[in-house]
Amino acid sequence: MRTAVFFIVAIAAASTASAIAAESESPSIDTMTASLEQGFQALDQDHDGKLPLLEVIKAVRPLGFGAQAEASSEARGNQGRGGNRGGRGQRVGEAGRDQRGQGGGNRGGGNRGGGAGGRGGFDPAERFKSFDQDGDGVLKGSEINARLTGSKYAEDGEVSLEEFQAAFEEMRAQMASGGGHSHGGGGPSHGGGGPGGSSATTSQDAALLVSFDGNRDRLISIDEIKAALQKEVDRQTLEKLKLDKDGDGQVSKAEYAAQIEAEEGTELDEEGLDRRSRMTFSREDADQDGVITKQEITQQVLRQLSLRAEALGYCLLLASVDANDDEKISADELKKAAPSELVELLSISAEEPLARQSFYPTVRRRLARRASAIVGS
Repeated sequence: MRTAVFFIVAIAAASTASAIAAESESPSIDTMTASLEQGFQALDQDHDGKLPLLEVIKAVRPLGFGAQAEASSEARGNQGRGGNRGGRGQRVGEAGRDQRGQGGGNRGGGNRGGGAGGRGGFDPAERFKSFDQDGDGVLKGSEINARLTGSKYAEDGEVSLEEFQAAFEEMRAQMASGGGHSHGGGGPSHGGGGPGGSSATTSQDAALLVSFDGNRDRLISIDEIKAALQKEVDRQTLEKLKLDKDGDGQVSKAEYAAQIEAEEGTELDEEGLDRRSRMTFSREDADQDGVITKQEITQQVLRQLSLRAEALGYCLLLASVDANDDEKISADELKKAAPSELVELLSISAEEPLARQSFYPTVRRRLARRASAIVGS
């Protein structure tokens, strides 16, 4: 009898463990919100359930959230294959034949170039500095250019760097839907940075943070964060579904190939996919049935967005991790302030502290690496 009971308990425990593992591999809006909530509560000193947007920005910026260094490292490591470039760009049509596209403007390049804004070299952070004449980190009065005046980002007469980056990202998205642009506003990127990887630029990170202030009152609540995350998942899913040209709710290999720009001389298969694109398609086609469904796209978006949310959550939680303010995070400082799983993830040695500005991009890369290992196992 005892043996039977033990056997039943063992099966139940195994089933529970499997369910937990499956859940951990399939992030949701709730899990993303939870990963941000702990850090949110740590900053919410008066426990009123709201945080000033600028206070959050000041907390995470020193840890590398939205920093240009993060953009360059992500651009090198996780270049997404850009969408259809403007100008004269070779791409593969649905029939797999090489075609010459006559697009408008210069090369867009999707996410290539990271936060620097693509091949045009436009850097929103540098442009912000050129407008910020008094160097106080906020645009006011005549410092706000005509494009921003009257926009939702300047309603209170001030524009932070993150709001400026969010406005740039919004402008870039609008240009992407209308053709190429010299500032890197070309077609959407469908490459991604591996399973759960992230090719988001610094402007996209800033735009996500600013979107948490849903009612534009310069205060952020958990409900607003949850709503913003859902809106971002829906937006990215619909953006990727634009590849579905026949409107059947899924992306075939031929439709996927139509947005791939192959370098001259690249070997393509019968569907028009090169080796890298074929691997990406296979990864996104979770059930390997030859098409990428809306559900599979949504899961991919959730995995990518969850890395950004989890890394941002750690930034909120560890806003004061650099106790001696030397712009470095030592192993001792991390152990005192961080949960054990983050200490293990970063594995900072006593001899080599982590640069404070590298915290967010490093955490995000390590999370992506861990996610890749889980998916590949």
